[in-house]
Order: sequence, then C-alpha cells, then structure tokens
Amino acid sequence: MFPHPAVTEAIEIPQFIGRSYLTYDNRDILKRVSGSRTNLFMRFKSVAKDGLLLWQGDSPMRPNSDFLSMGLQNGALIFRDGPSGKLTVDDYGAKTGRSSGKMRQLNVNGPLYVGGMKEIALHTNRQYMAGLVGCVSHFTLSTDYHLALVEEASDGKNINTCSN
Repeated sequence: MFPHPAVTEAIEIPQFIGRSYLTYDNRDILKRVSGSRTNLFMRFKSVAKDGLLLWQGDSPMRPNSDFLSMGLQNGALIFRDGPSGKLTVDDYGAKTGRSSGKMRQLNVNGPLYVGGMKEIALHTNRQYMAGLVGCVSHFTLSTDYHLALVEEASDGKNINTCSN
C-alpha cells in the first residue's frame, strides 16, 4: 500500500470535466439557498453547450419535488427556483418567469452541488446528462457570502486547477 502524495498546490479556481462536482453540506451555506428568496452570483466559463452548474433537491427527484438548479441546455442558461425567478446575465438585462401552483417557498433537502453531481441523469430526472466542462471562479450566496469553492466543500470529485 502506497501513501497518498501530499497536495502541494491549493486549487484556487476549480476546473470541472463533466464528471466532476463539489458538495456543500454546511448549515451556513445551505440556509442561503432555501426559503422564499435565493440570491446567487456565479462566474463561470464553459467549453460545452450542456452541463449542470448547480443543484440542490431531492435525490432522486420525485414528481412534486422542490429543487434549485442552474445549468446549460443547448447553450442556453436555465435557472429554476420555486414559483418565480429572475436571471441576469452580464449586461444583457434580466429575464423573469413564473411557474404555476400555489407554493411560495423553496423547501429543499440535501447538499448543494456545484459543477455536477453523482449520477446526474438519475438525480435530475434526465434534465441534465453531464456536469460543467469548464471553470467556476466566483460563487456568492445571499449577496454577501463569498464561498471558497474548494476549501469549503465537504466533498468533491475530479477537480483540477483551471488553466485559463
């Protein structure tokens, strides 16, 4: 049995390869992505037109499950959060939308995933087949909680240092 080599370099900006993810289960983080309003800022770069960027919800997803997700589908940024949402991308202005139903608050359980997750197709009910292929450089919750992506993760898989 060989000892694991020491990590000599911290990963400042994580790179995801489509089968990568970072997981967060800290209460201070999770409380910022549930309730009646979720505010997040994410700076990312993708080299693929499809991929899951963010997920929190039941795993696997049931027909009436609450969930929070953001990802790329055929090059379009898709964001789902409770009954209504507003998405602003760079300087292109905001898009708003509203879903049907009477519920007014997001009730999600489980950890928060960034960049992908285990068994994506199963857990997202085939909304996504792979994770992000690219990098995430900034992630802020509730306008003021700047997440140290790698340092604050409780788990992760296939994370590299972003090269550009």
